[in-house]
Amino acid sequence: AINPPRATILECWEILALLMNICSRGDESDYLSFEQIWADIAYVLPEFEGISFKSIPLSGLFLKK
Repeated sequence: AINPPRATILECWEILALLMNICSRGDESDYLSFEQIWADIAYVLPEFEGISFKSIPLSGLFLKK
């Protein structure tokens, strides 16, 4: 195996965006950034409201129910 050029490697959020766009069941979702994905997650799961991905410490974060 060889390392491909950097431009061909998808970032984790890009893979997640592809999966979410496929699973959108015809919705007009077209995620272009991780922030858009996170906003939709927070909309569906209130436990994520008010939390930004960048603010989560390496040790993790307990979610409130």
